[in-house]
Amino acid sequence: MKIIDIKKEIYSILRDCDIALDFERSEKYEKEVYIYNENKNISIMKLDKNKKIYSYDYFFNKDKSEKENLSKHEYFISEICKIDNFLNCCNNITEEKWGVLYGGIPILRLTFLNILNLSSIDFTIPTNLDMFDFEFTILAIINEKSRASKSYEAKRIIENKVRKKESLFQDFLDKC
Repeated sequence: MKIIDIKKEIYSILRDCDIALDFERSEKYEKEVYIYNENKNISIMKLDKNKKIYSYDYFFNKDKSEKENLSKHEYFISEICKIDNFLNCCNNITEEKWGVLYGGIPILRLTFLNILNLSSIDFTIPTNLDMFDFEFTILAIINEKSRASKSYEAKRIIENKVRKKESLFQDFLDKC
C-alpha cells in the first residue's frame, strides 16, 4: 500500500467517523492513545507537551477585570478559563503537539492548546478559531475522552466559537 493511500484512508476516517464509537482509549508508551477500532494501525496520540504559554496576568487585570485588548482567540481562551470561575486555570495552559499515527509513525502533526484545572476543566482547543473539519474531528476525539466535570460547557463554547471549514484531501496532504 502506498503512503498516499494510507493518508487517504486516514483522511476519510477523520471526516466520516462516529467520534464516540469509532475510537477507543488505550495506554501506550505511558501515554493516552485513541485507537481507531476498525483499523488498529491508525491512532491519535499526544506527542509532546511543552511549557506554559499563557498566564492569568495575560488575560486579566489586577482587579480581576478582563483586559480589553484581547484577540478573538484570546477571548475564546479566557471564556473557557472562566467556566465555574476557575480563572487560575489560565496559569495551566500548555502547548501540545498531537499526531495522527499509522503503525506508530506520525503522518499528521498538529499543535493545540490544553487548559487544565484539576478535575474540573481538561480541555484541548485549537490555536485559532478557523480550522479544517478533520482538525475539528481530532479535537472532538481528544475532548470526548476527557473525564473532567465541566467539559460539556467547554464543548459548547468551542462549538459556538470555532468556524469549521470543509477540507479537501489536498488540504490534508498540505498539513502532513
